[in-house]
Amino acid sequence: MNIPLNCTNCQLHKTRKQVVVGRGSILADILFIGEAPGISEDTIGLAFIGEGGKLLDYMIGEAVKNTHPVSYYITNTVLCRPPENREPEPTEVLKCRENILEIIQEVGATVFCLIGKVAERYYKDIIPYYHTIVHPAAILRMGDAGSDLISRNIKTLTEMIREVR
Repeated sequence: MNIPLNCTNCQLHKTRKQVVVGRGSILADILFIGEAPGISEDTIGLAFIGEGGKLLDYMIGEAVKNTHPVSYYITNTVLCRPPENREPEPTEVLKCRENILEIIQEVGATVFCLIGKVAERYYKDIIPYYHTIVHPAAILRMGDAGSDLISRNIKTLTEMIREVR
């Protein structure tokens, strides 16, 4: 991918350790777009590798058990970690959009999943058909009360994977 790893399009470059492009198969059936890198992602340089990423991997794995193997790529609405894990500001998302559109084009996915409200807010008008799941980090913050949401996410992911031919 032709994403500049020294990007300075927005203010997030001042506090990040590195640009976090994503992780997964570069040519993928499914593209997941989340909110923003967290501290683990900023440190390692891969998207969704913290506790939320582990839960996402678990949910995808459960959905695959119900269907068939698929390739996927995971990225975020911004590629740099916002300070204090705050939500990305609209200007930051817009300034990173060119990078995300490049990822969308290069990955070539036919099925899209927007992870959480932030991703849906900024990409619902750009991606004509998509699925949404509750953000794994939000589920983890709920403790035991989030188990129903895990089941719901697995159901959504299963339906989504069935769309991949």
